[in-house]
Amino acid sequence: MDQKNDPSSQSVANAGYNRLRSIVDDNDINACLDEDSFFENEDEFGHGSITISEGDTNPDFIDGVACGTPWSVPSYMITALMRKPDTLDGLSKRDWPEELYKRIPEPDMLQCIMVVVADRKACEEGWVLFLAVNQKGEILPFRIRESADYAAQLIFNFMDGQCLDENTRDPKEDIEYYMRGGDGWAC
Repeated sequence: MDQKNDPSSQSVANAGYNRLRSIVDDNDINACLDEDSFFENEDEFGHGSITISEGDTNPDFIDGVACGTPWSVPSYMITALMRKPDTLDGLSKRDWPEELYKRIPEPDMLQCIMVVVADRKACEEGWVLFLAVNQKGEILPFRIRESADYAAQLIFNFMDGQCLDENTRDPKEDIEYYMRGGDGWAC
């Protein structure tokens, strides 16, 4: 049975998401982000949000876990950009540090926005997915999973000018990196 049609499974998923949101909210993230920066409508953004031909599955998710396929533009990214179409346009107003352009000479490798995904792994295990996105809306190869308690810190770091790839030696490496070991819920 599909999780969305199974009330008990959906109830567990909703409880996990509420737990995740309360941990992130406790870190004063709401003081820095507009509420319209949160996209929470499962019908628009959930793993079943795209209808593919019968029998096919959404390539953006495997069993409710976001794939984060490098150089793709996932369905949830398209939906989010349709709801906030000026997101990429407003980047020219950001005060980008000059050393960033020296460090990343290839424009397609430059992170313009960060997407935080609360997929099944985040809601069940506390491991939040962070995706770096370039000016074309494409996911960059280096992705991070961070524990729920430290998720807000990565958001604050990005708002302060730190890109996700500053956590690696090779930003071109196709990897989903866990920032710390142990339990994603551990605080």
